[in-house]
Amino acid sequence: MRNKFIHLAILCFVSFSIDAQLTEVVTGLDSPRDLLFVDNTTMFVSEFNTGEILKINLAPSIPEIEVLADGLNNPTGLAIKDNDLFIIENGANKIIKIDLSETTPTITTVIEGLTNSSSMAIKDNDLYIAQLGANKISKIDLTEALPVLTDVITGLNQPSSLAINGNELYICEFEGDKISKIDLTEATLQVTDVITDLGKPYCITFKENDLYIGEWANFNDNEILKIDVTEINPIVTEVATGLKLPSAFSVQNDILYISESDGNQISKLQIQTSSIEEILTAGVKLYPNPTTSFIHLSNLSKAENYTIHNINGSQILRGVTSNHDEINVENFLAGIYLLKLEDGITFKFKVK
Repeated sequence: MRNKFIHLAILCFVSFSIDAQLTEVVTGLDSPRDLLFVDNTTMFVSEFNTGEILKINLAPSIPEIEVLADGLNNPTGLAIKDNDLFIIENGANKIIKIDLSETTPTITTVIEGLTNSSSMAIKDNDLYIAQLGANKISKIDLTEALPVLTDVITGLNQPSSLAINGNELYICEFEGDKISKIDLTEATLQVTDVITDLGKPYCITFKENDLYIGEWANFNDNEILKIDVTEINPIVTEVATGLKLPSAFSVQNDILYISESDGNQISKLQIQTSSIEEILTAGVKLYPNPTTSFIHLSNLSKAENYTIHNINGSQILRGVTSNHDEINVENFLAGIYLLKLEDGITFKFKVK
């Protein structure tokens, strides 16, 4: 077995702070891409460069790592249904599967003819596939002995990641700088924008109605954002910074596990429950977003100190604001900015 370094550092999380702290789980990997859990303690990780699928057992005090499969051609996306583990072989433009119930698992080809695929999602018996290189979402019916690849939606802008929430398929459009969605119950499928003006979003996942987004805008200093998809105009909240190409997420027991492709590690952070977030924000909103001249904060119970930073972290403005006060940003250059309140609440907004 190749040497993988296990870090058992205790996650340091301060209640009522949105500045979550990252903790290393496994280091010494080689460009890990996707990860998923089969139970509360066992996860699979695809390693792009080595062509391996790793099985990691987190139950022991020192996690156990074994190579489930090797010799694959740049594996990326993972999905599981019943006992079958589905794997995208990006370099071979196909999907394979492994029957996990077998003592000695064998590899079977499921479908070929993909174009630079990175992510999958399963809804009922349909396997949805993001074809980043073809700018489309396709699907296959897993009940068919010889599945046929069918286009679901085309004309996207490099779809890199998929996530299911109810009957809706959410799509991370890397070069489109946005998250879009499709209602899978509609007779004629249409793409709807969920949030735009992001910075190279690459991966997404859900915890309840919170959508977590991994951005690649600043190489080797990437961030995790989140939005509440139940909001008509979702507000972007910064969750963590300083990541190195977050390529996939998985949520287990209020912990967000992150595959950092350029960091060659799996890390984790504690994420708050809705009740804590409600206490934190008390419904505070920033509007309008985007803007050309002024922004306001609503639902503030008292005057708050604030700072505004550009996307590179430089402070642009500071001051004190109260409920619905105007904050003048008309002299700001067009771009993305962060407004941070003294208690740690952060809002991301765009100046046009």
